[in-house]
Amino acid sequence: MRREKAAERVVRNGHRAGEVIKSVRALVGKSSRETTRLDLNSLIANTLELMGAELRRHDVVLNTEFLTSLEPVVGDRVQLEQVIVNLVTNGIEAMSAITHRPRLLRVGTQLE
Repeated sequence: MRREKAAERVVRNGHRAGEVIKSVRALVGKSSRETTRLDLNSLIANTLELMGAELRRHDVVLNTEFLTSLEPVVGDRVQLEQVIVNLVTNGIEAMSAITHRPRLLRVGTQLE
């Protein structure tokens, strides 16, 4: 069972890597970006899963709270993943000096 889940993650990450390469090629070639309807909660959760080792390496505890009734958004998956990675990385870096209490990063979705 564990090997099966690990294999599924490898395949999923391989697909994401292909999407990143495709997006980079589009940026370099100035071609149009690929936009699609996305479940933002799933996109964020998958990106955070990929960042798990980085969060652990910096002793950051992750707290997520996703709005369950969130409608799909239209966007470029790879660009949105890059934004999430940048925001989480900035959060990790901003907490680097914290030593007297747990480093807690809260990530969530909401409507405004």
